[in-house]
Amino acid sequence: MKHNENLLAQLAACYDQNSWFVCFNEAVVDLNEQEAHWKASESDHSVEQLVTHLLFYNERFLQRFSGKKVEELSDHYPTFEPRPNTSWIQLKEAYREIMEQWRIVIRESNEDELATWSETLSDLFLHNAYHIGQIVMIRKRQDSWSESPKVNG
Repeated sequence: MKHNENLLAQLAACYDQNSWFVCFNEAVVDLNEQEAHWKASESDHSVEQLVTHLLFYNERFLQRFSGKKVEELSDHYPTFEPRPNTSWIQLKEAYREIMEQWRIVIRESNEDELATWSETLSDLFLHNAYHIGQIVMIRKRQDSWSESPKVNG
């Protein structure tokens, strides 16, 4: 399998096609603003915070991949902090847009470039999958998870 095919399959599994686990689109389907802000305790993250965190890293690595200079940040940079004046709908849309941009960039990249980035992008997509699993668990805890979607495990 070519690097672009492998990375596109990983991206799809995280973003919009259930595979061995629930994808992002399925994990947040029918989730309203109140549910997106919900936390079981103050030390937990909300779905909104997790999506903000994922958006932060997907945007950051897309900039790096595209050859743009990315500012170094402190070890304790607040990646989970909600974006000011951004609704839950806007946040979901921003995540979808960045994942579509990734899809385009991966399709248009050559195999040599993707070979160089393959491990990093696989880790990025695993990072997405990890937090999407947390989103599903939060929804189960708040009783907003209707039923288990079909996955291919």
